[in-house]
Amino acid sequence: LGKKRPPAEPEPQLPLIAAVAANDEKAVRKLLGEGADPNQTDKAGKTALHHAAYQGRTAMIGVLLAAKAELLKTDAEGATAAHLAADGGQLEALKALVEAGTAIETA
Repeated sequence: LGKKRPPAEPEPQLPLIAAVAANDEKAVRKLLGEGADPNQTDKAGKTALHHAAYQGRTAMIGVLLAAKAELLKTDAEGATAAHLAADGGQLEALKALVEAGTAIETA
């Protein structure tokens, strides 16, 4: 935590992550319904849930978690979606992730 991680540009070959980045919930639902893997990662190891959390897309977080997105999956830097929500100042997204079962570390 505390390290600003700029959002990675969605890779064109990863339509689910691109749909999340575009905030296109209809496309996300369609892709998931067609079997898209909610845990597929981009080159930085980020999943669609990481992108949704960093961008504060709470509705998208719910859709992805319902599709079995891994809540505690880490990216290449060891960050979970909750870390990215916190880094991005996305308190509502962080709250949604905590309510879904993310543990909060305290120092």
